[in-house]
Amino acid sequence: MTLGTTKAARTPRMTTTIIALLRALNQCKTLLDELHHPDGYNIGINQGVAGGQSVPHLHIHVIPRYLGDKADPKGGVRWVLPEKAKYWA
Repeated sequence: MTLGTTKAARTPRMTTTIIALLRALNQCKTLLDELHHPDGYNIGINQGVAGGQSVPHLHIHVIPRYLGDKADPKGGVRWVLPEKAKYWA
């Protein structure tokens, strides 16, 4: 799940946008907790080309995680779905 679609990255509006996204993130987490009861989350923002951003707007990735969904969850999202990592290919 991703939240947000603004093109406000690296502008003065970014602070306002981030506050709004964090509020939406909290609402998203509350809903996911109530409906799916995950054991944890990976939450991330990819900012800029060097940060892995491939969609040119600010957004937050929210990935619910469950104990046992991966044998070793260390490293967060890097190894969740390695076969999907090059989705643009």
